[in-house]
Amino acid sequence: MPPRKSLAASFLGATPPTTLPESNKAELLDKIRHDTPTATRDLRAIKPHPSPSRILDARHVVDLARSIAVLGLIHPLVIDVEDVMIAGSHRYAALLLLAALPESRSGLLASLCKTASPAVLKALIEPTQALPPISQDLDLTRVPVRILPLSQREQPDAAWRAEVAENERRKDYSVGEVKELAARLKDQGYSFGPGRAHQGTEKALPVLRAVVGKSERQLRRLLSDEPEIRPDGRIEKLTSLRKGLEKVKHEVSDLTDADHRVLEKAIAILKRIAK
Repeated sequence: MPPRKSLAASFLGATPPTTLPESNKAELLDKIRHDTPTATRDLRAIKPHPSPSRILDARHVVDLARSIAVLGLIHPLVIDVEDVMIAGSHRYAALLLLAALPESRSGLLASLCKTASPAVLKALIEPTQALPPISQDLDLTRVPVRILPLSQREQPDAAWRAEVAENERRKDYSVGEVKELAARLKDQGYSFGPGRAHQGTEKALPVLRAVVGKSERQLRRLLSDEPEIRPDGRIEKLTSLRKGLEKVKHEVSDLTDADHRVLEKAIAILKRIAK
């Protein structure tokens, strides 16, 4: 009698690969994981965020799904005491995508990313169906989570502030950690070369970008040990302005929730254009 498939395999309709050095992946996750999980949850028991502050980006969800399948879940999901999502909605959507059968992923992605254009969703049909199987070290019945002591339902304002704080705590990866992740991708056949990937291979930088949160230009410089050129001091000026707004947000006590939302949007814009 053939061995029974794991839950991950039954979700995907395929047996996870057994030739990869999973122990090395576990060591890598332990080394670079941003937050220590406080518990685990069955993916099916976790409820979506009722009104996340960030609109789900379909391309980012697919890139994250690919990175999670290859590298594992580096950042645990953040949930409340009732198993409702607080932070990590893109990661949660990526896990749902991986858990779905390949032929149903396109419809699921469209239902998750309601603002995505038909053209974007059409372009993502093939990438979603071709997502690699979940690795053996990621058990969808024991997804790593951090539980915050509050309830979205009873304390929506506190939950929103917690979500903003969690989004601001994104890890700044060292050059060594970026190179370790890149080496892992290279070992699994991902391409770092310029231009389109060869048939049968995937481009590595979109996967790495989804985890690290840096642009492909920045990643190429980090991986090639080239110093980043900033001739006009633009990055430093934007960073200084962002830090000033963050200081206002944290230190001014009489700001309203609307004030916090405006500041958070301005900070997010500054982060984006500084990349």
